[in-house]
Amino acid sequence: MRARPTYDNRWLWPLGAVVAGALSWAASKVVKSYRDKGQADDLTRIKGIGPKLAAKLMKNGIARFEQIASWTKSDIEEMDRKLDLAGRIERDDWVKQARKLAREG
Repeated sequence: MRARPTYDNRWLWPLGAVVAGALSWAASKVVKSYRDKGQADDLTRIKGIGPKLAAKLMKNGIARFEQIASWTKSDIEEMDRKLDLAGRIERDDWVKQARKLAREG
């Protein structure tokens, strides 16, 4: 019986941090671009989103009502976990609110 090769996974954690940092940086550039062009929506118009939470969403690349309106169940779960919202997105029905606000322009 052949021995299974072993891999040194110590480099994976720093690599993951670098990738996460790069993605966060890219998202912040997109949001800054939206803001600079006046294209970011006022996310605080959604019930349950205050200024601090809006800033966290922006930091995660969410700047438009259309983005929230298009979230799937898995997107909602991911953002809920990332921002530690304990189900607030579904409770306050952000997706429905965002759809309405996106239609209103």
